[in-house]
Amino acid sequence: MEGKVSPKTLENGKVLCYLKLRFLEDIGDEQAMAALLSCLRDSNVWVPCQVRMEAEDLEQFQAAKAGEIITTQEETRLVPDILRAKDGALYFPMFSQREQIPEE
Repeated sequence: MEGKVSPKTLENGKVLCYLKLRFLEDIGDEQAMAALLSCLRDSNVWVPCQVRMEAEDLEQFQAAKAGEIITTQEETRLVPDILRAKDGALYFPMFSQREQIPEE
């Protein structure tokens, strides 16, 4: 997988999933890593986040009707969820398909 691939090819996340599995089969394979990183660079991914906004802005957002445009008065931040394993290691979850994201 050299250079850029068309966005249409990467659209459903299957190429990224395949390259991840290929990389995991042989962690030391530099070609597999390069292909994975190249694909990741050009792919759209889903990153679970927490929305941080002031109470007044949140009330306005929750009262809005579908399709209504809301302008917040204060800063709104999306804070990525960072997971901590039992051994203390930190992980930055991302998904190539929305369906892969667990509800919790």
